[in-house]
Amino acid sequence: MHKISPKSLLGYSLEELSFARRSAGDSAAEGPKPKVVFVIGGPGSGKGTQCEFIREMGFTHLSAGELLREERQREGSELGAEIEAAMTSGKAVPSEVIAKLLEQAMRERGAWTQSASFVVDGYPRSEEQLRGWQTTLSSKVKLLCCLYLEVEKEEMRRRLLSRAENSGRVDDNEEVIEKRLSGFQADTEPLLKFFEDEGQLCTVDGSRAPQEVFADVESQLAEAPQEA
Repeated sequence: MHKISPKSLLGYSLEELSFARRSAGDSAAEGPKPKVVFVIGGPGSGKGTQCEFIREMGFTHLSAGELLREERQREGSELGAEIEAAMTSGKAVPSEVIAKLLEQAMRERGAWTQSASFVVDGYPRSEEQLRGWQTTLSSKVKLLCCLYLEVEKEEMRRRLLSRAENSGRVDDNEEVIEKRLSGFQADTEPLLKFFEDEGQLCTVDGSRAPQEVFADVESQLAEAPQEA
């Protein structure tokens, strides 16, 4: 019998999320399971750059944030309506909606009908999003690894402030940057523990030049178990 450990704030412990993934059926996975790599890292850690390098290895790059924005604007979309309702009411988009959106994007790009590989940028961002993934989509794919770009907080702050000089982005000011960095650290710690316990965490020093970082990323991906 599965041992129930103390609940997290979500009502599920990380151990229970792992058990849910292993116990879930994959009846919806009618063809070969697509391979998935998560890339997580703080703001300014270089996620987008590394995802572009990984894309050149034959992976399709998916950004959860971009998918949400695109779906919200898609006329007649049921998921878009749910996203719009959540955002206009000031609530977080339900984790299951984000997972369904990822599945939809994968299907549109040939997943489950042919061999396919995806790199997902900046996801999951929280325990809530992890729960949505585990209970909705995780049994239908082969997660190769969760790639964590480790960069010291001061270095990320330096990069973001440097970017702010030319970007014009409203979230590139010192006060907002500090909130983003602190929020990322708090949200990410339980995710890193979960993927480490699952043997799926690949940590790379992201403080170096992009090509140096990618040399390690490429090596980590080559070593990740490939079996579906």
